[in-house]
Amino acid sequence: MKKIKMVIILVVVIIITTAGGKIVQNFTGTNGFVRKVMTAYEKYDIDTIVSLSSDMYYYSDYENDVEEYFEYAVGQNIDNFESSVGHKYKMFYEVEEIYDLSQRRQDEMLRNIEYSYPDFDVDIINKIVVANIKVTAKQGNKSVNKTVKITMSKEGKIWRLLYLE
Repeated sequence: MKKIKMVIILVVVIIITTAGGKIVQNFTGTNGFVRKVMTAYEKYDIDTIVSLSSDMYYYSDYENDVEEYFEYAVGQNIDNFESSVGHKYKMFYEVEEIYDLSQRRQDEMLRNIEYSYPDFDVDIINKIVVANIKVTAKQGNKSVNKTVKITMSKEGKIWRLLYLE
């Protein structure tokens, strides 16, 4: 009887630990970052998206460059949703894939960033990760899907938004 109680307790502890780990994973790291970006995306909250963006944008020669970039990127998709399903749609998203860039592709991207933002120190970027997100806008029986690509960089210990396509 004591052995059965110990086994049950052990199983419960394992289940709680596993569930806790999955919950923490959804709110931290790349998964948590994607959740923050997509929450702002759904609300068309450009200020929050800008606050999540890479420090490289602060080295632009053009004032408001970062706001305009994200307003266009998000706005274009929202316009597409509204013209396809109407203005009172509900938006849902699903993470299809999160992957590390190959070293070759990461080096190429860093060279492009260095060229475009010469005053930005690309050495602070430790890693570049891409998330492919399936976004669905639905109203009534109409729905439309769009794949959104979020490119993020780990700058120091903080995840930042590089590109939103």
